[in-house]
Amino acid sequence: MVQKMTDNQGKASFDVDYGDYDVTVSKEGYTSVTETVQYRSNHKNFNIQVIEIPLVTITVVNSNNIPLEGMKVTVYDMDSSDKYMYEVLTDSNGQAKGYVPFGEHDVNIYDPNDNVHYFDSKITVTTTDKEFDFTWEYNET
Repeated sequence: MVQKMTDNQGKASFDVDYGDYDVTVSKEGYTSVTETVQYRSNHKNFNIQVIEIPLVTITVVNSNNIPLEGMKVTVYDMDSSDKYMYEVLTDSNGQAKGYVPFGEHDVNIYDPNDNVHYFDSKITVTTTDKEFDFTWEYNET
């Protein structure tokens, strides 16, 4: 396997023998794409397009609007409940951030210290979103 970074124009070049190759293009904040490329003649150019995906920010606060640090936020693919897009603890601002593809997703929030599940909901990320912000209020009992 050969890996290269693209230049400032998004181009990368490889010296390979004729044949078929699986080429994967990935970058944080974009969809990963794998395509099979058939290389049959010299100086062949291939274009692979990736799609920008939004950064989702979920903020968890208590009933006094104070950010809660250390809450575990998991965003799942709705088509497969065991496949998560990202899982992260909230920071000192109560925020959990991650890149989530377009579509509908399940969101779970729980306190890992108490192992208590507090929230389960759905979010929809649309093609017009560049950043998606969601605030959830945690009510202490």
